[in-house]
Amino acid sequence: AMTNVGTRPTVTDERVLRIESHILNKTFNMYGKTIRVRPVERLRPERAFAGVDALRAQLSKDREQVATLLAQKMGVYKHGAL
Repeated sequence: AMTNVGTRPTVTDERVLRIESHILNKTFNMYGKTIRVRPVERLRPERAFAGVDALRAQLSKDREQVATLLAQKMGVYKHGAL
């Protein structure tokens, strides 16, 4: 999974700390469920982007980096089940 711990400065002015995990290569309805998240490595600091499109572009790059990182560090296949 790819996880953000922060305040989502691109989409809101509220400074409420949130934790959001995006499970890669799977489609699940996880709302309201309890999961365990284990940090592996920090990719980058949180920052405000010029808009949602710029944020989505960066998240796409982050997703590729996370998939590669998990493949290297944990033996998870880049395009397999995570």
